[in-house]
Amino acid sequence: MNHKTTHKTRGARSRLALTLSAIISTTYATGVWAESNMHMGTMMNGMTVGNMPKSMMGGHHAGGRAPVGLMGKHMHKKGEWMLSYRFMQMGMSGNINGTDNISADTIATTIPNPYFGMGSQPPTLRIVPTEMVSNMHMFGAMYAPSDDFNLMAMIGYFDKTMDMVTYAGGTGTTVLGTSTVKSSGFGDLKLAGQYRLYDDKTHHVHLKFGLSVPTGAIDQRGTMLAPSGATPNMRLAYGAQLGTGTYDFLPGITYTARHKDWSWGAQYRGEMRLESANSE
Repeated sequence: MNHKTTHKTRGARSRLALTLSAIISTTYATGVWAESNMHMGTMMNGMTVGNMPKSMMGGHHAGGRAPVGLMGKHMHKKGEWMLSYRFMQMGMSGNINGTDNISADTIATTIPNPYFGMGSQPPTLRIVPTEMVSNMHMFGAMYAPSDDFNLMAMIGYFDKTMDMVTYAGGTGTTVLGTSTVKSSGFGDLKLAGQYRLYDDKTHHVHLKFGLSVPTGAIDQRGTMLAPSGATPNMRLAYGAQLGTGTYDFLPGITYTARHKDWSWGAQYRGEMRLESANSE
């Protein structure tokens, strides 16, 4: 698989979004809330437990619920903590090369194989991904040592399935068959801090700066159907691996606002590789 050829999100032409939220709290201000969101091929829901004040769990002011799609969208007051669980399912189908759609037949006959010349490797890619489903269980924790600074930790458990089509021989568009590979396990550990820049009754802005630690495996293997008809056990493509294999810097900035029953927001999140290559 050529890493320059990437998956296109299934349902990219669909703009339907469904959101559901519910809040339960006790007299000790410890709360549990659940939310779900489905948008453009991604389904998400989750639950949070913590010692936040009830106003953080749905009150009608700037400290109330922010839009569901924003990650790390709120901050806590000094001494507050939160444990969270979030489930996300992402489905991808088809391929793009750069910004252009590209068919499996075109990939098999025109995209160069970077391993051509090594053994019996063909000149073009003859095993092409067609669909991928990723189930993600995200576990998180937050703690506020002060009103303006919060600490965060998050790790995910992934269950990925990728379908591929194999073309017969080294040339042509004759399909030999299909194969499915799977990988599962914990991904990279993400540690971060959030710093409050601005906060009033309507608007809120905070910065995020974090580090992704390469705890996820990058050597997952699976049995694939080769163009020759053999079924070797091979190292899976980058997208099917559980981690990045590198330390990464995670910058971000979040803006949220609320007025009466309306809330809105915007967020930028980046991932900058701190290493040019991993050790494997």
